[in-house]
Amino acid sequence: MIAMKKHMDLKFYYKMRGKKALSEMISSVIIILIVVVSALVIWGVISNLVGKETEKTKCFDILDKVSINDEYTCHKIADEEIMFSISVENISIDKLLVSMQEEGGETRNFFIENIETTITNLKNSEHGESTKLPPKKGGATYYFDLVASGINPNTIKIAPFIEGMQCDESDSVDIDDCP
Repeated sequence: MIAMKKHMDLKFYYKMRGKKALSEMISSVIIILIVVVSALVIWGVISNLVGKETEKTKCFDILDKVSINDEYTCHKIADEEIMFSISVENISIDKLLVSMQEEGGETRNFFIENIETTITNLKNSEHGESTKLPPKKGGATYYFDLVASGINPNTIKIAPFIEGMQCDESDSVDIDDCP
């Protein structure tokens, strides 16, 4: 009986010696599954990156379309205010972030929106105490009260919002005294 068992074990060993553990079909299915899962993972990562980049393209073409008009931007010493003019070309913006910055680093930020709003220390030449963004293909002049604000900025920077997303700074101007 022991001899017969050893004989059968040897017979089984020689029979299986040239065989593979998995059939070729099962190996092919496993390889296909690995490729499909890898492709799905790569697709998920790439589509996420592309989605974030396409949001940034909303702001791609604004460089010269929302600007500070140098000709009408200056420090009015007698009135103790800063006059600045914003020009908007053929582009729709939701609002505009305006930063008034002192040389020492102190900054005052405010938003000029598409609806008339009152902003502390800022008035508009057309709307009086309330402010509003310039229309498409238009401009507007604003006056920033230096005494009430408590700062004396030397730089103005602007950054528009398009479809709810803040774009990078579109313009920056150093403030000189008015002639």
